[in-house]
Amino acid sequence: MRVSDDEIRTGLDFILSHFATFPFPRTISTKTTEGRQITVYNRAEALARFKQSNYLDCRINAYSKHDIEDSPNFLLIDIDCTDEQLLSKILSTKFRSIESNPTVLLTGSGYHIYQPIECGSICLDDLENFSNCSEPSRQFLKFAEMYLSNNNSDPNHNPSFKSCMVRIPNSINSKHGVQVKIVQSWDGKRPDIIMLLGSFYAWILTEQKKQQDYAAQMSAKFSYAKGKFQIKWIENKLLKIALDDFRKTITNLVLAPYLVNIRKLPFKESSSIIEAWLNKCKAQRELDFNPNRLITAALTTASKSGYKPMSLSTLKQRNSTIYQMLRTT
Repeated sequence: MRVSDDEIRTGLDFILSHFATFPFPRTISTKTTEGRQITVYNRAEALARFKQSNYLDCRINAYSKHDIEDSPNFLLIDIDCTDEQLLSKILSTKFRSIESNPTVLLTGSGYHIYQPIECGSICLDDLENFSNCSEPSRQFLKFAEMYLSNNNSDPNHNPSFKSCMVRIPNSINSKHGVQVKIVQSWDGKRPDIIMLLGSFYAWILTEQKKQQDYAAQMSAKFSYAKGKFQIKWIENKLLKIALDDFRKTITNLVLAPYLVNIRKLPFKESSSIIEAWLNKCKAQRELDFNPNRLITAALTTASKSGYKPMSLSTLKQRNSTIYQMLRTT
């Protein structure tokens, strides 16, 4: 497919008209850069880079480093399908409610909707309502895409200032071998960001509630799992008594595999628990082995083998004395 220099020049100028300030320097990417963003300092340099790639996958970042310091002034909505009825519905609902007429590109695999907005002197990061929100400006990009598309945007698209790469009309989408076409042109009007702030605040509260509920749910599951995967006779009895014999066997066959493979504790914590237990046993009778060496070897072996601890019934068969101690403790 042949693309003329004039087509790309026209496409780039069209996209640049959407940006509020600081047209350059700005990052671009092409097929040649393999998606990697590089900085260009003027229009001529951008066009040269695009031509170098044979006009394949030409994109330019909607945000310069200067824009990132302020509030969002450009919204990108990625619709991962070519359903014309869905597009019409999206444009006639939320976009109409903010009195906007955005640019729409047919990219080959779907639609890109580009909507410049007016922020004025508002910086979301400084607003008290969003003081408990992490990176509200970036969160706004995510909210706006979902909200304006009626939750029909690509779920895998994660908008951010650095990743807001805008396709150049008339360039070629190499994946599909098609030319990017303008379906609808922006009318030059920038809706005020204030028109979206109420819905954004409600969305923030909803998302925070979801996160709180999820955290509580995970905490409950963790607590349940923590109790479920503890073996009571080891926790409540064995670790509380001091033995004068059978210490190496208990360490190797009970404590090490229990702590590593049942409780899933880290090496250091498992080592501390066994060391404390052996110190307790030492008061009954001096240890006839190097405890640190034993602990290290036992935990390493348990970790590599994945075997489970000796059961209480097996312990009863091997050492009835210890079994009786556990029964009466």
